[in-house]
Amino acid sequence: MYKPTWQMRSKPALCFILILLVNLACKDTGEPDMKIDVSDQWLFDYNGQINSVGGQEQWKNTILTTKELDLFESLDTMDLTGTSAPDSVKDNITYPYPNPFYNIHAFAFGFNAGYTGQFVFKSVVVDSLFNPLDQIAVRLQADSNYTNVDIMPDIPEGRFRLYYTLSSQSEPHFFQCWGNIQNTQ
Repeated sequence: MYKPTWQMRSKPALCFILILLVNLACKDTGEPDMKIDVSDQWLFDYNGQINSVGGQEQWKNTILTTKELDLFESLDTMDLTGTSAPDSVKDNITYPYPNPFYNIHAFAFGFNAGYTGQFVFKSVVVDSLFNPLDQIAVRLQADSNYTNVDIMPDIPEGRFRLYYTLSSQSEPHFFQCWGNIQNTQ
């Protein structure tokens, strides 16, 4: 009767350990940490009217994750001196229109009655692998509790996610929001 030696019995275990070590050593560190679904689109016409609402909770005041807020790090150097936060932001008009859009879309912001201050609008567009493609920061002036801004993200044709915040000197990122957009170039 043949009995395998200890060296022969340990070969499968050694092969397994070797394969495991090779796999760990060859891990692609460029892998995205996050994949997001940009297919669920809310549709808005050129007047800002909702044509279709998607299933995800988009275009509402939310609390962004640390990873999402990190997208704004390079924009957080903008001077916030003289800016102020309103008491409230009307969240029924916090989305870009039209969507889908061709090169340009607009945001309209409504605030509590009597707010006439300045604040900073910051936005970052990412692809489905969470790679930043475009970002802007602009100071806006609200008159009679309302203001708007047109933005022209430098992105290719396709579907993406837009994150944005509103900031003031006393309350950085006092309004945080995200939603999916589509550029039809």
